[in-house]
Amino acid sequence: MCGIAGQFNFLRREPSSARDTVRMARSIAHRGPDDEGYFISGPVGLIPATINLDLAGGHQPMSDGEETVWVIFNGEIYNYRGTASRTARQGFISLGRIPTRR
Repeated sequence: MCGIAGQFNFLRREPSSARDTVRMARSIAHRGPDDEGYFISGPVGLIPATINLDLAGGHQPMSDGEETVWVIFNGEIYNYRGTASRTARQGFISLGRIPTRR
């Protein structure tokens, strides 16, 4: 049972509060006891609390190679191997053996 929390200050674009982000993470820590990560940039703060299914990795949030796109994900994409093959031909790189896990 994983958890996701976040903050996006859409209207005023005020910076996301690191203090509030940490408080949200603590409130969902019981949902993902194996790992937690933070992404705070401008008006966005993202927190995944995960049960680590890939013990060799699995840290989130994860980004593209240029760190311009970030994602946290709770779920499974059952056809990810086929999807990874198609996206690799388009120049995207798969970072793990299971979706969104490093």
